[in-house]
Amino acid sequence: MGEYVMDWKYRFANFQWALTQLTNSLSENVSSGEVSKEVPVYFEVVSELALKSLNDYLTESGHIFQSPQEMLEVAFRENLIYDLVKWKKLLEKEPVSDDLNVLDNKIREGHRLFIGLHDKLNSKIPKM
Repeated sequence: MGEYVMDWKYRFANFQWALTQLTNSLSENVSSGEVSKEVPVYFEVVSELALKSLNDYLTESGHIFQSPQEMLEVAFRENLIYDLVKWKKLLEKEPVSDDLNVLDNKIREGHRLFIGLHDKLNSKIPKM
């Protein structure tokens, strides 16, 4: 029996929804001046869905790669991501920092990367 491959547009829709939740939470944090508890959770979910959406899109487009790092290199060559170094750093699972400024900076930088990927993948969906 063949392995089921999820259509990248379905996964992208989940990524888009989670990114909206993260964006809204970050906007609320700006007004309150605090990092709410759900922001790091949304960040992790968006990170996973971003990478899975990218993987699905590239695989469906015929690309073959052996590792997440190689996948990011292909995405960079295909102009889907704009900062390969920052994306690779995002792959590194670092312990959660107690320093809220470090955590906030990581989340905001990741958010910018996710927005860029979202815009690129969104442009690949045929408009009716």
